[in-house]
Amino acid sequence: MGGPPAQPDWVTRASSSLPSARSGRLRFSVGPGGSRSRLSPRCDVGAERIPGTKSTVRRAGVTRFGSLPGMLNMEANTDPSELQPLGEYDFEKNFNHRAARKWMEENWQKSLIISVIYLILIFGIQHFMKDRRPFKLRGPLILWSFSLSLFSLIAACRIGKQMAFLLRTKGFKHTVCSQSFYVHPVSKLWIYLFGLSKLVEMGDTLFIVLRKKKLIFLHWYHHISTMILSWYGYKMMAAGAGWTTTLNLSIHFVMYLYYTMAAMGIRVPHSITMLITTSQIVQIIGYVIMNIFIFFWMDDKLCQYTWPLFLLSSGLYTSLLVLFSNFFVKTYLSNTQKSKRN
Repeated sequence: MGGPPAQPDWVTRASSSLPSARSGRLRFSVGPGGSRSRLSPRCDVGAERIPGTKSTVRRAGVTRFGSLPGMLNMEANTDPSELQPLGEYDFEKNFNHRAARKWMEENWQKSLIISVIYLILIFGIQHFMKDRRPFKLRGPLILWSFSLSLFSLIAACRIGKQMAFLLRTKGFKHTVCSQSFYVHPVSKLWIYLFGLSKLVEMGDTLFIVLRKKKLIFLHWYHHISTMILSWYGYKMMAAGAGWTTTLNLSIHFVMYLYYTMAAMGIRVPHSITMLITTSQIVQIIGYVIMNIFIFFWMDDKLCQYTWPLFLLSSGLYTSLLVLFSNFFVKTYLSNTQKSKRN
């Protein structure tokens, strides 16, 4: 009654049979009967040195790229020279990227469910609004567009800061293949918010259907495909994230700024809208070129990528390139030819 319960006899025997801490490896498991059995190599625990660094990483079993244990251990697999301080703020440092990656690992499939709900919702509202007067929503649209433009600018600058650092110190290949964007304090928060912003941006479609504007296939397909790819890519800690996020955010800053001005009634030159669409096409071409580089670098330990992700991204990039190019031709080139004939 006066102290803790006595230890069972098998615990005492187990303690005496365990290897010392200096050995660095756990070679045997001990059961209640005191018997010892050799662990398989998959369960062997030990400290291993990371090639090219002075750091060590403790492994518990064999992990594969894209699995949760490998993801949560990414800091140990990242070259310390890629994690130099870049003037990050406290709230960026304090962001729990481990919890964020774990959440995405467990929930990325919900992007598929969200996409189905999104389609049902927008086409349901479109049908509901068929015989009703459109909403104006000028104030909410201005606030919505400006908020997304401001977010895109800030996120592009923060992730771009890490991109510029790697380009200056490591070269182009590192900017494509490095996974430090997911763990560096200056970018880890913003690259996660980038993925979540693809869900938020689906709200664009609500403004279209509630204001009874024309809803084209490219619009809703683009929203669905980019959200699914962004969530799956974050879950896999995909290479190329620095380029995809920085380019996309930069273009979205200009695009949503244009939407803000248009909602305010400010007349924007036709050439600006043409330039925005052109930049989107150039962006997708850049993604395709980047995937080609990744294809040739996939066997390199630096450039970790999986075939499912490669095929998914390549398919989506190709389809978006075709759709945006077709939209450009119909919207700008066809109208120009018609005006010349008239």
